[in-house]
Amino acid sequence: MEPQKTKYFLYPGVKPPVFNKDEQGAVISIDAYPRAVVVDGCDEQDPRLRKTVHDFSKIKSIPFYPGDKVVLGLGLIIETPQEWIATFVCGRVGSLIKEGIEVASSGPIYKGKGIQTRQEIFAVIRNTGKSKIDLTSDLCCVQLYFQQIFSPFVEPQEWPK
Repeated sequence: MEPQKTKYFLYPGVKPPVFNKDEQGAVISIDAYPRAVVVDGCDEQDPRLRKTVHDFSKIKSIPFYPGDKVVLGLGLIIETPQEWIATFVCGRVGSLIKEGIEVASSGPIYKGKGIQTRQEIFAVIRNTGKSKIDLTSDLCCVQLYFQQIFSPFVEPQEWPK
């Protein structure tokens, strides 16, 4: 299968993502860095961004205690023009998982025929560990993956005997 061309947009000042590639040079995952701690709602200056609570370009670190949950805006938009591509945000494997940092949910998910979602990708992370860590713009805590999707026709069936 030929790799599909996909565009990405990075908000000014955000640390560039790392593109992990296969032998042919196609991107298999993207390591992404946070722009800010965000909340629901659009930024007044740029509606493609979520509303910022703590901007990592102004506040270098934020304490993240056990039990805390935050939403991180990644300052990254990925345009997936092909109807069969979806983007999933997962926890970054390695030391953060060992420390108890996990991705609880994420968005937006890109799917469907001709849907163009130009919104900042975000990840909800939670500290399930036993110690405080500092959230910074250098903390690579999420990985993005692309996956082929399809829309099946689903028919109800009787429960098997």
